[in-house]
Amino acid sequence: MKDVFTDLEKWHHAGLKTAVALLVNAQHSSPRLPGARMAVNENGDMAGSVSMGCVEGDLREHLLKTIRDGAPRLIHYGISEDLAASVGLSCGGEIDVLLQVYDDAVIPLDAWGCIAEGGRGVYFCGLEGKILGRELLLLADGSRHGSLGSETADKEAADIARDLFRTGGTLRYQMQGTGEKVFAESSQPAAPLAVIGASPLSAAVCKLAAFADYDVTLIDPRKAFAVAENYPDVSRIIHQWPDDGLKAAGVDEQWYIAVLAHDAKLDVPALAYALKAKCRYVGLLGSRRTQESRKQALREIGIAERDIRRIHGPIGVEIEAETLREIAVSVVAELIAVRRGKIHD
Repeated sequence: MKDVFTDLEKWHHAGLKTAVALLVNAQHSSPRLPGARMAVNENGDMAGSVSMGCVEGDLREHLLKTIRDGAPRLIHYGISEDLAASVGLSCGGEIDVLLQVYDDAVIPLDAWGCIAEGGRGVYFCGLEGKILGRELLLLADGSRHGSLGSETADKEAADIARDLFRTGGTLRYQMQGTGEKVFAESSQPAAPLAVIGASPLSAAVCKLAAFADYDVTLIDPRKAFAVAENYPDVSRIIHQWPDDGLKAAGVDEQWYIAVLAHDAKLDVPALAYALKAKCRYVGLLGSRRTQESRKQALREIGIAERDIRRIHGPIGVEIEAETLREIAVSVVAELIAVRRGKIHD
């Protein structure tokens, strides 16, 4: 909803009826991922997109029809063999799009505003049968808006939301009992990442991580190394020793920690603090010999073996990376894999 919220809010306050198209399934090649939205108001004004131009013209007409009759509908678009005569995706993909009139009485604007401002929430919508178009939004503060039609369905959604709050992303599932299909979408703020140690590799990791929607904090007590001009992509630089810096940053179990200093004086206190804080991800740069050296130092200060085993090291996905930029790609790829639940944290 983030990509159309500003226009939706403006149109709603102007008293204009609006219908929203939500991409709920994409197969093969598709220019946008599930969760993409397009909105049209009763005057025909448009915002957002679900296919970067392939079907938006046709979809606009369907949305105007949805505004007129108020009925939710699921539309399928496939491959267009003759673009001059038909509507489809020239990229060879297939998509399913749910269309429905926006109803502030079901999910109010202020709830969507929380999501648009970076809040955490999980949205559900029915895709068929009696629950077609039914909506439920669960926010991180425990508030609930809308319903899938029954307490049983809402409870099942709440159970699924627990994982989605953690991993993010979207999914489709079939409701127990009825078998009706539901689309679920998790909205999350940028994931907090602390990079320990200033270096050319750190600069590359910070740049790629920020591009991948991580909120990056660089921690290094050496002011001559951690110079703001060299790190334009970070939210802040903390010139403190790692344990003090991580505390100042407010690090908790939601954080990702990339220890890239390659210096025991910085590595060990950073690892110790991150493991005690039960951070979501803790990665360490260095050879296997360096890894064992740091782990032994952690044992000597009383860090439990079960916690030490949580360290991802050598840091990064194994892709035979050699150059600095390739290594940075492998590091950020591992962050993403953990965030999406593909690698255990």
